[in-house]
Amino acid sequence: MELKEEQVTLRKLTASAGKIIISKETKIDEETGEEVPVVKSKEIYLGKFDSEDNYIEIDEVEEN
Repeated sequence: MELKEEQVTLRKLTASAGKIIISKETKIDEETGEEVPVVKSKEIYLGKFDSEDNYIEIDEVEEN
């Protein structure tokens, strides 16, 4: 077994005041049958192959 220490860069999206970030990718909510974003959050850490282009920022009141 080998232990390696590596320096990495974290990429984080943070919503502006009064906003929330949602993914462009959607799914169907089984309970309501509505199309909803897969991800919604105030902060999102992007994975290696993820892109900020996969998300949009909306007003918090719109997400309800």
